[in-house]
Amino acid sequence: MVDEKIDKPIDWVVTPLTKQELDDWVPTEPDVWVLTECVREILAEIRGRLMAGAEGPGATLNADESVKVLGCMKNPPNPNSRPPKDWMAKQAAIAPIARYCFDLEKSEPLKIAVAMTAKHFGCSTSKVYGARKALGWPYK
Repeated sequence: MVDEKIDKPIDWVVTPLTKQELDDWVPTEPDVWVLTECVREILAEIRGRLMAGAEGPGATLNADESVKVLGCMKNPPNPNSRPPKDWMAKQAAIAPIARYCFDLEKSEPLKIAVAMTAKHFGCSTSKVYGARKALGWPYK
């Protein structure tokens, strides 16, 4: 191959000046406030589309919009900070554990009664103590 003289300057050669520019360009972490503001703008647009869709045939969301909406959705708090309705079912599940432990405690020390109850029900001793506490029986 014959060497040819290039009349044009080569713009892709790294010079000390361009190397300094490349070294100065370091990606930084995105600003949280900017990201939050961006998500808020997107959600405002989605709200508008959903409001328009509520009056007409409906609105569709793409995958990115669906992820943003799902990330911002929260369940409403319980009224007056009351426990959920399944609280009674939970109490019914732990009552036999606490009752069994209380019955054993009449003839055994507390630690032994708790250990025997945990072995009988196949649960941890902390669950037995929690059942006792939930039903109001003291630790002693």
